[in-house]
Amino acid sequence: MHITKKLLLRAHGERCMMCGKYEALKNLEWHHIVPNYVRQFDNLPPDDSLANGAILCLKCHKMLHRYWWWEDEFQLLTEIILENKEKTAPV
Repeated sequence: MHITKKLLLRAHGERCMMCGKYEALKNLEWHHIVPNYVRQFDNLPPDDSLANGAILCLKCHKMLHRYWWWEDEFQLLTEIILENKEKTAPV
């Protein structure tokens, strides 16, 4: 398991940052908030930081990636993820 995923799980728990459901570890995936393909457009390396990471359930991750970064749906769903991530951030 990637270290960023481990740290996100430790900090936020085994809960999808999009739908809020608790899931078994095997049903949670690490998501790049700003996808690597977007960074490649600017010749930037992948950003595997905690700030650019989120934990999503399989269903939400699959749904989110039906859209491209520049589509309104992707941006709306990303706002939900960021709001939920902030709510579960350790104090």
